[in-house]
Amino acid sequence: MDNEKGKVSKGLVVGLIITSLMVISLVGAVSYFYYNAPKKVQEKVLEGGNINLSYSDDSNSLNITTVQVIDDISGMKINKADSYFDFTVSVSLDEATGIDYEISVKPNKDNTVPTKNIKVYLEKLKSGTFTSTGNPVQLKLSNKKSKLGAESGSMVIYSNSTKKSVSENYRLRAWVDNTSLYVPNMTDKIVLDVEVHGKAS
Repeated sequence: MDNEKGKVSKGLVVGLIITSLMVISLVGAVSYFYYNAPKKVQEKVLEGGNINLSYSDDSNSLNITTVQVIDDISGMKINKADSYFDFTVSVSLDEATGIDYEISVKPNKDNTVPTKNIKVYLEKLKSGTFTSTGNPVQLKLSNKKSKLGAESGSMVIYSNSTKKSVSENYRLRAWVDNTSLYVPNMTDKIVLDVEVHGKAS
């Protein structure tokens, strides 16, 4: 009787170990696929260096087809398939001693939600975890070009400087501000193009 219980216990332990190994392998495979998947690249050539914006999606856009009206705390955590856009900014220094760059967003022609009702939130990957670069902000478009080149009609959501060649991963989220009076319909979409501009020194 005791021998049978011992065999069952050992079988359960072995089963749990095998299941754990399978889960770990699956997570590793998914992570490997994402970070090694073929990426599309947009390059900005600067004097003395360059900046690349790369992404695995079909375009350099956050494209939300299921628009949600939510508060900031919920918006910062939302992880549905079309609720965020992952991208990488790669800076290469050739002859430059440093590069200042900025990340901006602007409404795509397919965007249907008024920008004043949209909140955007950017995170940066640090030590394997996406970390906030600042609080969620209302999308406010500039009427002039920025010093680093962000276009009129866009909004700079993050600025950075580096004195070495780096690759940094970002995640962008957006939603309809729950304090606004806007009620999205079934066909509404939030579509925001992501761009990076910079200047070498």
